Amino acid sequence: MPKILTNTIIVDKKGGLIIPSQIRKQKGIKLGTVLTLKISGDQLIFEIQPDPIQSAKGSLKDTGLTTAQFLAERKADDLKWLNKLNLI
Repeated sequence: MPKILTNTIIVDKKGGLIIPSQIRKQKGIKLGTVLTLKISGDQLIFEIQPDPIQSAKGSLKDTGLTTAQFLAERKADDLKWLNKLNLI
């Protein structure tokens, strides 16, 4: 089982959290990093999502898609999730 690091974080009046710098540096969290929040009972679990630009590099080589087609598919996927989350 991985080692569990414990820190105390205080929620500000706007509901914001500050992740301690030691953890941000250790995990490579910087401005623009996307985190997913999962809830399990009383636990809040944050997961770092991969950088979409880095993940996409080289991904079109084997698909036969043009950049425009790829971007259109991504936009459609984004709209689907935004609708599912009732954000649009």
